[in-house]
Amino acid sequence: MTQQILKNRLGTPYFNDVTTDLQCCLPEGLIIYSYTGRIWLGGSQRPTDILYIERVSAEIEAVPTILAEGDIDLTLVSVGASEQLQAGAKGTKVAGNYRDQSFSGYLSLIPINSDYQYLIMIASTTLAEEERQRSICLSVQDALLVAA
Repeated sequence: MTQQILKNRLGTPYFNDVTTDLQCCLPEGLIIYSYTGRIWLGGSQRPTDILYIERVSAEIEAVPTILAEGDIDLTLVSVGASEQLQAGAKGTKVAGNYRDQSFSGYLSLIPINSDYQYLIMIASTTLAEEERQRSICLSVQDALLVAA
């Protein structure tokens, strides 16, 4: 196991995906706390923030309307229409529960290469921060696209 993968598990802002060979430092004070092989969970220095990154197939064409129906203690549904973002990415507002806490957030689908893309969600248990969450999600998108 590489030192960078160990750092992902120890709560650093460094994102490393061996499968896509993508490495970058996450913006906006975001930190990864755990890694499950294709899913990274984290947050920020604000205890109300939630970060979710999942590597998915490039065959997915739209932002999912339902994501994680209880696995990893996460339930997530889309609450708005999907919008087209830069570089072929798409995003939507979402709401859900994580470990019995309600949250709202922004979820984007970011194409990285011909085989993979990432679902990225920034959410908060402090509701009504949608524009902040969208802005942070776009910052993560930019960091990943620059690294790709």
